[in-house]
Amino acid sequence: MFRRKRVFKILSFVLGVCALVTVVTLAIVYFSFPSADDLTSGIAGVAPPQAVLTPAPPANPENPSPAPAARAPASSAPIRPTATDAMLSYLITRYVDTGATEIRVCDTLAGPAASPRTSLDWRAAFNDFASRQNRRDPVIESILVPVGYFVRLPNVAVVLQRMQDTLETGDRVFLDQPDFPRLLSLASSEVIRSRTILAQLSQRGYDLYTLARVVQMNPDLANDARTLNLCALITNAANRDMLGQASLPVSDEKQYVLNYLADIGVSPTQVRYDFNLLNEVSAVLTERQVSLSSPWLNRTMGTPFFVVALGEALPASPQ
Repeated sequence: MFRRKRVFKILSFVLGVCALVTVVTLAIVYFSFPSADDLTSGIAGVAPPQAVLTPAPPANPENPSPAPAARAPASSAPIRPTATDAMLSYLITRYVDTGATEIRVCDTLAGPAASPRTSLDWRAAFNDFASRQNRRDPVIESILVPVGYFVRLPNVAVVLQRMQDTLETGDRVFLDQPDFPRLLSLASSEVIRSRTILAQLSQRGYDLYTLARVVQMNPDLANDARTLNLCALITNAANRDMLGQASLPVSDEKQYVLNYLADIGVSPTQVRYDFNLLNEVSAVLTERQVSLSSPWLNRTMGTPFFVVALGEALPASPQ
C-alpha cells in the first residue's frame, strides 16, 4: 500500500513538471511572435527591388571628353543605274504605248554590246541606249526581256505613267491622289499572279545574255548557225511565255545552253553562266520606286532594275 502511494506521488510530480515546462514554452513563443499589426506593417514596408543604374562618370570641365562622332554612312546614296528619265520614257514608249513584245537580241548580236563594270558605267550605258536612235545592244536587250513584260502589265503601266507625270512636273499631286495606294496594291497583286511567267522570262533573258557575252568574246560567232539557232529557240520560247502558251521547259533550255558552250569550246565560268542559278523574280512597288529583281539581274548590274526611283526631295503637293 505504501509503495503504491509513493509511485503515485512520483508520477504526479513528473506530470506537474512537464505541464510547467509546456506552459513556460508557450508563453515564450507567444510573447516573442510579432503581432498581426507588426506583420502587416513589415510587409507593406518592403520596397520592390530597384534596377541598378551605373552613373556616368562626372564630366571634367578642364578636359571634357569629346562627344561620340556621328557614324558616317558606309557609302553615298546607292546608284540606281536604270532609273533615269530617258530610260523610263523609253520603256513606256516602247512597251506601254505600243504594247510591243518584240525581243531584239538575235537581231543585235553583231552590234556593240555594253560591258560596264560599275553602277555608274551601267547608268551611262542605259542613258546612251535610251537616248540614241540606233539602239543595237544585245546585252541591254537581254535585260529588257523580263523588264519589258513587267512594265507592260496593265496595272504596273498605270503606276509608271502616274510616276512619269510626277517626274515631268516635279509635283507630287499625281501620287497624292486617293486612288494611288489602290493602284499600287493592284499592281503588286498583278505581279504576284504573273511571277511564274516573269521567272521564265528572267531565265530566257539570262540565257540570251550568255549568248551576247559569248559573241563579245568571239564576234565571229554572231553569224554562226549554232548561235543563231539557239537564239531563235530561246526567243520563240519567250514569245510563247508572254502569250501564255506552252513553251520549251526552262530546264531543257539551260541544258541546250551548256551543250552550246561545250560545242564552241567555251567554259561556263568564262561567261559566268551558272546552270543552278535560280531566277525567281521579285518586285517593289511603292510611291517612291518601282523595281524588278532577279539573281542574274542583280549580279550583272550590282542592283535591281529600277524602273523609277524618285528623289527624297520631291516636294509634297498642297493639301
